Amino acid sequence: NRKLHQSLQDQEDLLAENNILRQRLKENEERLKENEASRAASHLNEELVEMRAENSALMQRLQELGRETVQHVANNDELQGKLAETDEFMVLLADENKDLKEQLAAQNKRYADAEEQRQAQKYLFCKLFEKAKRDIDTMPSEQHLHVEELVPICTPPQLSTDREARA
Repeated sequence: NRKLHQSLQDQEDLLAENNILRQRLKENEERLKENEASRAASHLNEELVEMRAENSALMQRLQELGRETVQHVANNDELQGKLAETDEFMVLLADENKDLKEQLAAQNKRYADAEEQRQAQKYLFCKLFEKAKRDIDTMPSEQHLHVEELVPICTPPQLSTDREARA
């Protein structure tokens, strides 16, 4: 945008200078007509030639600036399109990121719940096993089944303090 603004300013400056030169050219042409002296006419003619050359150069520069301005406008439009596209992708990525975080949180909760349930089941199994073992140990010896040989001794798992408080 700054280049575009500068190009437009340069164009305006060149047009103003061109108008001044045209005015000077007209003034010089009038003076040339009024002054019949060859020396004055020769000098004005040289200045007129210089002004026409300068005017031609300024017109060429003005055309160049016009072409540059058109190119800058096209580049600006292209960049604004890319920026809008990037903004849309950013919004989509932010939404997807939010959804993935929610899914991950839900998955972590399910995992924690499953692990807690597994620990509770293990704890309950061990308690039942110990009770059954005590019951068998208290049976008369002829009915004793030697449970230690069938099932390894269970050590109760460490439960969280929340589970112990509820038990």
